[in-house]
This record gives sequence, structure tokens and C-alpha cells, in this order.
Amino acid sequence: MRRRLRRLGVDAQTQVELPGVGAVDLLIGDRLVVELDGREHHRREADFHRDRERDAQTVRLGGATLRFSSAQVLHDLDGVVETILAAMAHGEHLSRSLVRGVETARRLG
Repeated sequence: MRRRLRRLGVDAQTQVELPGVGAVDLLIGDRLVVELDGREHHRREADFHRDRERDAQTVRLGGATLRFSSAQVLHDLDGVVETILAAMAHGEHLSRSLVRGVETARRLG
């Protein structure tokens, strides 16, 4: 998926560490987090709950999260990429900087 995005001119950073969140799969622009969920890491209720906490912390930092299953990526990559591009068209990757939110969290933290 990252290669497809790159071919479309989308710069997606991988495994970016965010305070209180941990490493995110992809960060696009200043604030759009893309998480790819495989079944092996999401079988237990606690894992599902942890991801929702990560999403909430991302919002508190000023970000937004798109979450896709591995099945979506494997069987509907076009739809996944279309969703990411739509979020970008709405400016979800810009401003209200997650990077600034991370810097603020570090100062407060």
C-alpha cells in the first residue's frame, strides 16, 4: 500500500512514534494516521480496546485515524487508497498539526 501511495505522490512515513500512542503504521502529512489491522494482533477484546484508546489519544494530540483490516488491504486496495485520498482531499492530513500536538504533549508530560 505504501508503494501505491508513493506512486500517487503521497508521502507516508512509517512507524512514527507518538506519545501515549506508540508507533503508528503510517503518518501522512501532519496529522493523518493510517493503521493496518491484522487478525493476529486483534483477536482479544483487550487488543481491540487498546486500539480505540490509541485512536482517542491521537485525536487528543490533534490527529485523525483511518483504520483498515488486512483483508481490506489485500482484497480492496483500490477502495483503501480511495478512502485515504478522500481524507486528504478534505484536508485531514494538514494543519491542526499532530506534530505540534506531540510537541505540546512532551512539554506537558
